[in-house]
Amino acid sequence: MDAAMSAPKEQLTHLLQHVDWKPVTASPFLGEVLWAISRSNLYANAMRYLDDLSPIERYLELKDRRAAIDAELDALKPLITAALMEEDGEQYDFAGFRFSLHRRKSYAYSDRVKALEQQLRALKKQEERNGLAELVKQTAYPVVRSAS
Repeated sequence: MDAAMSAPKEQLTHLLQHVDWKPVTASPFLGEVLWAISRSNLYANAMRYLDDLSPIERYLELKDRRAAIDAELDALKPLITAALMEEDGEQYDFAGFRFSLHRRKSYAYSDRVKALEQQLRALKKQEERNGLAELVKQTAYPVVRSAS
């Protein structure tokens, strides 16, 4: 392997070992990662169902973009929340959309309720194991993490 190929491949190896893909953070190296994958032996190992790995590359690109968008939205939420608190009725109409303030409450329960919840969780697990619980839905989805 020549020096031009080893640097991107080393970056790819380093990135895959040190990035927590849950959630994937916006990375200026994503293009380099995908470039390195496409030129490495990793790309040659196509999945049984996919001869073309472009859907995998696109999935990673979209996860990266979503992480960047989510980070930006999270940064804007406190400002918009504060502004809505000052509006009559805690709502504001803008460009055909209604912004409104909602509140989610969290409670701390007594030891008695905590113990009952723990008993209920144990009973649910027991019914799952012995077949009394009925499986009504199972969902499959991809999870992306570093391979090493």
